[in-house]
Amino acid sequence: MEKEKKYKNGKLIDPMFDGHLEKPVSGMTPREKLDYIWMQMMFKWQIRKRVIIENSNKSKTNKS
Repeated sequence: MEKEKKYKNGKLIDPMFDGHLEKPVSGMTPREKLDYIWMQMMFKWQIRKRVIIENSNKSKTNKS
């Protein structure tokens, strides 16, 4: 029995997603190429601007 893969946030990965684009970049229309590049830029921006919030309950329980 195969174990279901999950992201760190606990959401299930779509079983149909294999990590590859639907079609190669060379076969995309100019609009699809722009959308693909925009999506990559937004992902990188979100990663750079992320805020890590520590669990305040965890720090309170460690002090006792």
